[in-house]
Amino acid sequence: MIEEIELTEKLFAEHPVWRWNDSRDALTPVARHVPLPEGDDLWVRSRFVAPNEDELSGYIVANVYGVEGFSLFVHGKDCMFGEYIQHDLAANLAFIRKAFANPDWELFPLNYSTDFHFEGKPNLSGVFEPW
Repeated sequence: MIEEIELTEKLFAEHPVWRWNDSRDALTPVARHVPLPEGDDLWVRSRFVAPNEDELSGYIVANVYGVEGFSLFVHGKDCMFGEYIQHDLAANLAFIRKAFANPDWELFPLNYSTDFHFEGKPNLSGVFEPW
């Protein structure tokens, strides 16, 4: 049975790093996250800055090989984006534009930064460009 956990800003404030736990079929908080553990994908609390300088909170999905996607918290909704999550991209962008009352709001390039790093590496940060 898969245990559903809704990732929220509050949850990330309490536990800034999460990982998939195969034995529980669920996301679980990572207690020791400085430095980040290697291995599985991690959901890591992040800050984002849009091209118009809007600041947003959310998380990235990362591992030692790179960042696979991200999610923005906008008006209580978890808006996911990623190369392998194409089905909701247009709907999430439309939701954000409506929430900001700006039909021309641009997502990319989207800067991100975190307070976390893998052993011997700088804190995770970078720029998302369209896929």
